[in-house]
Amino acid sequence: EGVRAGNPQAGQAFRNEFSQFKTLMAGVAIDSFFGVDFGEADTDVKRLREELSNLKPVNFADIDPNTGDFVVDWDAYGAERDRIIDQIDRDRPGFRNAYESRLRLPEEFADVERAFQAAQNLRDQLSQISPVQGLTADQYDQVRDFLREVNNQRRQWRLDPRVGDIPLERAIVIVGQQQGKERSFLNAANTLRGGVPDRLRNPEYDRFLLANAGTGQQAQGLFLFYPELFRRTSLQLGIAQGQGAPVFESAGGGGRFNPRSLRPAR
Repeated sequence: EGVRAGNPQAGQAFRNEFSQFKTLMAGVAIDSFFGVDFGEADTDVKRLREELSNLKPVNFADIDPNTGDFVVDWDAYGAERDRIIDQIDRDRPGFRNAYESRLRLPEEFADVERAFQAAQNLRDQLSQISPVQGLTADQYDQVRDFLREVNNQRRQWRLDPRVGDIPLERAIVIVGQQQGKERSFLNAANTLRGGVPDRLRNPEYDRFLLANAGTGQQAQGLFLFYPELFRRTSLQLGIAQGQGAPVFESAGGGGRFNPRSLRPAR
């Protein structure tokens, strides 16, 4: 009922729980599609089944630089689940259909499911727009994924009393050198390590968010299921005023990255 009332906290909770439900159903579909006891010929499926069972939201959690909260990156969690499912389907065609047939919610929740699927489609479209001026979406993803790897490594270091807590800026250099990243890439990662600076924000990204935010009365749109995308004050004011463009354009204006800074390491 909270989702139907347009409550974004309820929408976000539904999204997170549905994501975990999909992972659970993927495991059920594997057991049903292949049988619980796999033969030796299904070694790859066994391995993927194990990867799926070890897929936990906490593995995709990190500190939000804007709020200090420990949050799960549900997009990354879902992308990894979908990668595993796609790989199984390549090896055993028909598996994805068997999996997706199990994802239907009871008919009484059909309206909520449709609204969520529409929001997911909008989120997929948003992922094709870089939030950073001067970077493509793929280039931004490179930096974001690298920073996630760095933070995962920092958590491992903290467990080792011989290493302890390595500052993020220093950790970026260490991991980057291990991976052979160019210095220009590491500079970009350092610039974005605390989030996207206002001076580098892409106005097109914000315009898309506000144009597709939806309203509580409609009980649909991005804001209902992805409220964390609208934490910035300028976006909250834009929603409150019903504007289809940011109230504040990117502060500082004109700041841009050089895309060459994200070239693959040689």
